[in-house]
Amino acid sequence: MRITIAFLLMLGNLGAMLFSDINTSPQALGRSGAFVASAEGLEAVHFNPAGLTEISNFEVQTYYKHLYSGLSVGLHNASIAVAKRWKNSVIAFNFQDFGASLKGEYEGRYAEDVLTVTYGYSLSKYLRFGTNFSFYHLQEPRFGGTSSFGVDLGIITSIYKSWQMGVFVQNLNAPSIHGDYDNYRLPRFIAFGMSLKPMRNATTEIAVRKEENYPARFMIGQELSLFRGMIGLRGGLLSEGELTKFSFGLDFNKAPLKITYGMQYDPNLPLTHIIGVSYGR
Repeated sequence: MRITIAFLLMLGNLGAMLFSDINTSPQALGRSGAFVASAEGLEAVHFNPAGLTEISNFEVQTYYKHLYSGLSVGLHNASIAVAKRWKNSVIAFNFQDFGASLKGEYEGRYAEDVLTVTYGYSLSKYLRFGTNFSFYHLQEPRFGGTSSFGVDLGIITSIYKSWQMGVFVQNLNAPSIHGDYDNYRLPRFIAFGMSLKPMRNATTEIAVRKEENYPARFMIGQELSLFRGMIGLRGGLLSEGELTKFSFGLDFNKAPLKITYGMQYDPNLPLTHIIGVSYGR
């Protein structure tokens, strides 16, 4: 995510960050975003909605993300989501709020709100797909509120024994936000991932994401499940140009409740923390 302190205080480069933190969740952050081929449950919505089909019946989730320790402006991302299965289909609703309280010349509340409706479908045990319909709303001190609409598509397929491949395309329709003086295109990218389960309780994934006008982002993540799934440990590495970030995560899973924590280290900024709670049956 391309956020600088200068922008948060002066809003000097709005187009570089609009809705760039939408792709987040506790599990994915703990794996540095390597969550394209092995995405699952409600956390899959903004990484690969095909993974939504892993929900067995009903799931609800909420999380709170404290970005870069808030950077003194309360920078956060919060979400609440619910999903329900009907035969081979799953439908989910996700609301996400990203915001900060700005001071100085552009004093006021900055907010990016996203309402996403997701549909996932299992064609077979080897092939699944999902699509997002996202309604974006920006509240910005300089020009008030404005909205847009985006469409995403994701596919996950089992290719050989414990190998899976995933592809996710965000904002296929190239949406943009219209300001008083300029138009700002929302993030549009394609992500590809390959995952391997060498054991029932271990998952490794390598993923790459390419966004227009930015260097490719390379991600690798590892997850390990212990004590019959009660404890989950994960870690990851993200490389984008000259920037490298490291992540760590863990969860406690006592069905039907699951608590997940993730942390990311950026060498140029304070730590980012995220915690989520989900209930599924």
